[in-house]
Amino acid sequence: MSTTIKDGTGNGPSAKVDSKNRLRTLSTNVTTVDNAILNGDAFIFNSGLVTLTTDGESGLLYFKNNSDDNLSVNLVNFVQGISTGGTGHGVIQGHINPTGGTLISTATAAINFNTNTSSPKTFDGLAYAGFEGATTTGALGANIIMTEGAGKEVRFDPKAVLPKGGSITWAYTPPSGNTSMVVQILVIVYVVTEDIV
Repeated sequence: MSTTIKDGTGNGPSAKVDSKNRLRTLSTNVTTVDNAILNGDAFIFNSGLVTLTTDGESGLLYFKNNSDDNLSVNLVNFVQGISTGGTGHGVIQGHINPTGGTLISTATAAINFNTNTSSPKTFDGLAYAGFEGATTTGALGANIIMTEGAGKEVRFDPKAVLPKGGSITWAYTPPSGNTSMVVQILVIVYVVTEDIV
């Protein structure tokens, strides 16, 4: 008894078996991120250029996931200009699940767009841009911390996943003695839907 593997979409083709009884197939590998981009489920958040005039911590970017699906933080790209008066290293921090602070209460919309320019999907959540002295309060869990010298670009994958209601504030503390420094942070995230798991 033989069995024929047929196309289930109604187009009619059957699977091909070669002379050595091997099923002939062709597959294409797509990364999870690329698949999310193709499906319109990846987004970029950008703080825009922020001028920091002290050496205290300032919240630069906040986002919160309101979707029923998990949100994966795929890439953080931090760009910093040369500090006036600052010496040593600055500190980048990711505050997990903050509950308040002036960054959140001011609620200035961050630059936020879908990486698939033809997709009508919008981010299901909140995304706020920070400013000099913007605060974050009530953060839970461990913070993500990185240090780097002024004038350098920092890129990293925090491998963080935000379930529904989860949030992160990205903040920066300039080098000691700083009186003027321009910084910017950009974060790429994607929604973990059934299509990619």
